[in-house]
Amino acid sequence: MKILSPSECSIWLKREDCRENPYGRRSFSSASSLQFATSRAEGAVSRMVHGIRTILGSPRSYLFQVTDWSRYVEHENSNLSDLESKGSGNPFDAWGIVFEAGEADEMFECCISVVDCGMSAYLYAPQIATILFWEGNLVDVWTNEPELRNQLAQWARNEQFRITRF
Repeated sequence: MKILSPSECSIWLKREDCRENPYGRRSFSSASSLQFATSRAEGAVSRMVHGIRTILGSPRSYLFQVTDWSRYVEHENSNLSDLESKGSGNPFDAWGIVFEAGEADEMFECCISVVDCGMSAYLYAPQIATILFWEGNLVDVWTNEPELRNQLAQWARNEQFRITRF
């Protein structure tokens, strides 16, 4: 795990050929994006993150970048407070954490924590997908692989997550 400043995140994303902050931009075609609603049912968040993890496979590294800390104080989640304490500067800046493939368990626990807290964060999986966990309510996925998008959509339907944009 390596902590990156916002400018270091931009450098990492450029080097890995990932589109930074794709939400609201026309950097992907509509045929390569998907949005679905999260569920507050017991175990749904863990099930959702596990499903995303399974479909993504095993990238050699991930960048996890929290972009909205507004609900952090309300929840004081231990996974996130441990990570926040390792960052430098203002914790409300969009600093990021690079996780290597062997650190995926810890990274996906951070995803669960962000959704549970109602915060927002990007998960960049180079050459595979970019995911935005949005305020604990929605998940946006962008990929250059229509087959991966279709697989995620089918999985979301099977798990009864409501697709809001396809």
